[in-house]
Amino acid sequence: MNNIDLILDSIKEDAENEAQDILSKAKKEGQELIEDRKKEAEKKAQAIILAAENQADLYIKNSEITANRQARDIKITAQNDVVKAILEKLKEKLKTISDKDYKKYVLKSLENIKAKDGQILLQEGKKELFKADELKGYKISSESVEEGFVVKSGKIEYDNRFSSLIDYKKDEFERQIIEEIFK
Repeated sequence: MNNIDLILDSIKEDAENEAQDILSKAKKEGQELIEDRKKEAEKKAQAIILAAENQADLYIKNSEITANRQARDIKITAQNDVVKAILEKLKEKLKTISDKDYKKYVLKSLENIKAKDGQILLQEGKKELFKADELKGYKISSESVEEGFVVKSGKIEYDNRFSSLIDYKKDEFERQIIEEIFK
């Protein structure tokens, strides 16, 4: 072998070594780059997972709040329906009050009316229960009311119908019913 061959072999060997070094460095840099990208991707994935978990927690809390609100609304609606039904039954029951209790109610209520004269409209079928001198000077009208009674004195009307009195004190009755039934 001559010198040129030795030089060529040496250059070739150096080139191969350098190529190997370059390939090793490239592989190492490639691996490092892959590792860095993996770590970066894992961080991003963790951030996405954390954000999704937070979003899920928020959604669950909002759903619970909404469900509780809806349950409360359903309960309130049911309570209101029960109270309304009780008040309606009370109105109906008062329409069929006994003659004795009706007379007592009218006479007791007349004590609280300030008018001195006028007409009294009694519940239909109950006019015969009263004598003229019992009605504190009020004349029995030919007109009648469905329930309770009404006193007309000039332009003033004293409404003592059971339904009107119940409607007037509705809030108080509702509160009492709720306290008794839904303790």
